[in-house]
Amino acid sequence: MKQESTTGGTVAPKPPQVKTITGKDGTPMVLIPTGSFRMGSTKDGVDRAIKDCVRVLKKDQSICEVWYEPESPAHKISISSFNLDQYEVTNRLFGKFVEVTGYRTTAEEEGTAWGLKW
Repeated sequence: MKQESTTGGTVAPKPPQVKTITGKDGTPMVLIPTGSFRMGSTKDGVDRAIKDCVRVLKKDQSICEVWYEPESPAHKISISSFNLDQYEVTNRLFGKFVEVTGYRTTAEEEGTAWGLKW
């Protein structure tokens, strides 16, 4: 809803106030509120992604289907509120985290991970 300005025009409504906190590592975090959203893709979207995968990535049709078919059907997801870092975690910061904690990803645990050292 637009609001009347004192000069006679309209102004956009103010965005909601974002609540931030500081995480244990000193980074700012924002509250993601409880809510619902649609996750996934339509069949048409998946079909387009598979065609692009074959054409652009030069992969076999069967590989592209394995990658993209789990995106369908689109479905409603509900989440509880949580705090999220306001900014992306860099590779360097993630590397420090791994060094300090010894963290291993699921892919590393399963032996399916690969990557570059930073």
